Amino acid sequence: MLVGNAGVGKTVFVGDTLTNLSEDYLVSRVPFNYYTTSAALQREILDLFSDEDVDKVISGIRNEVRGLGMVDSKENCWKFFLARVRLQLKVGGLKARLASQEAELQLRNHDAEALITKIGLQTERVSREKAIADAEEQKVAAIQIEVSQKQRECEADLLKAEPALVAATGALNTLNRVKMTSWLLGFLNIIFKGY
Repeated sequence: MLVGNAGVGKTVFVGDTLTNLSEDYLVSRVPFNYYTTSAALQREILDLFSDEDVDKVISGIRNEVRGLGMVDSKENCWKFFLARVRLQLKVGGLKARLASQEAELQLRNHDAEALITKIGLQTERVSREKAIADAEEQKVAAIQIEVSQKQRECEADLLKAEPALVAATGALNTLNRVKMTSWLLGFLNIIFKGY
């Protein structure tokens, strides 16, 4: 990465892939943000390097500038260099943003998979409970059929027994209750005298 001395021991990050210009300028990645105009930025960055280093940068990209059909003046070469550095910084920022978004996407995918698993487990539980409820419902339906059948049988038995019940009730009503009472008392006396 290409960096320069910004005075008072500070370094400024300039590029990522334009490397190996000088061992003095290779340091760890410590980017500084500049909020200034493009022209001022060009002058400030140019002032960070010695004339020898600027000449190395310009001679390194002079052929590319010519290849693009531009005049290979020092100013055009320096503008091309800064445009490339800006582009590399932008690409680096986009890569960092993409990495962050990929990490967030992986986290969301993990959360979604966990939710799908949880929903799947709940669906299985609901299916089991529904199967149990269906079995109970079938048992209840079978019991209702049996109860209905017993009720019909009882109603049929009652219909068959009703004429005999009516006849017995009629016979009881024809008996003289006073005679019946005296007969029962006599019968009871016979039974109790033997004891």
